[in-house]
Amino acid sequence: MTAASTVYLSLLISGIILLVLYSRSGKLLKCVTFTAVTGFAALFLVTVSSGFTGIQIELTPFSAIASGILGIPGVLGLLLLNII
Repeated sequence: MTAASTVYLSLLISGIILLVLYSRSGKLLKCVTFTAVTGFAALFLVTVSSGFTGIQIELTPFSAIASGILGIPGVLGLLLLNII
């Protein structure tokens, strides 16, 4: 198993765990909305600051889903994949 596959698998497992925890808290919609908004904001900030930092995340369906479901940890995982 390659390093990228391992990171993809860990992102998938993290997303499933987060959805289970959110559904048990009774505030599923509020938690999912907050996570999605912060994830998209972090993805936007990384994209905007790419001219200054040289770090860029391409906007693909996978990056949008990872940042929307996992939030800021998803964006950090995408940055980690970018480094690998």
